[in-house]
Amino acid sequence: MSRKRTVYATELKTKLVLEAIKGEKTINEIASEYNITPKNLQNWKAKFLENAELAMEPAIIAPIAVLSFLISFHALDPLTSKFSACKFKTISIAKIIFSCLSSR
Repeated sequence: MSRKRTVYATELKTKLVLEAIKGEKTINEIASEYNITPKNLQNWKAKFLENAELAMEPAIIAPIAVLSFLISFHALDPLTSKFSACKFKTISIAKIIFSCLSSR
């Protein structure tokens, strides 16, 4: 019998990584508190630190933020890169963002 893989929200991973970076608790303590494996937290922390320089590059961050926003509202399918939930005949990012915000 196979075990179902748990998918953790990006917000949770970021919160736990930042908590680990602060150093007030050990990785094992944080992992135990949130019922995750220490290896997961170590991997998330390594990935976070590996990509930290992207946060300082506005030319990269703006498009990533827009795509992340669209994916979070299910306006853009991350697997196919097609606009899935939007019914616009002429698609513009501004229209999609406005539509997603209006429907909240």
